[in-house]
Amino acid sequence: RYSHAGIIVVENGNVFVYHCIGGEENKTNKMKRESLANFCRPDQNHSFAIYRTDLQKEQVVQLENDLLRHYREGLEFDTDFDLKSDGKMYCTELVYKLLTSASRDNNFLPLTRFSGRTYVSCDNIYLSPHCREIYAYNYSNQ
Repeated sequence: RYSHAGIIVVENGNVFVYHCIGGEENKTNKMKRESLANFCRPDQNHSFAIYRTDLQKEQVVQLENDLLRHYREGLEFDTDFDLKSDGKMYCTELVYKLLTSASRDNNFLPLTRFSGRTYVSCDNIYLSPHCREIYAYNYSNQ
């Protein structure tokens, strides 16, 4: 259903999405911070959704602090999609690791295992019982 993920943070009334992406869309490979409107642009997306976790307020604060630390440190996109390393992360890995750390629950989100590899897919996030959809939009339904 979805191919990319990020974390929304509201800063001074402005809504931003922090996410890890590489390639042509981000030649620096460093974590990006962009407006929600730009992240969800119709020329780049077929649809999007916003999900809220069931984390407690203090857990959300920890998650945001860790997220902003990664951003300040210039966390790079993990082109190897290696879930075992923390020095670089792909989009869903970032979400997974931040939620796991904040919740202190190694099973907060499930993992996918396929062809001998373990990874985090968008499905692992949005299908989790810890996440609930609060908004979804499909541009093709206009």
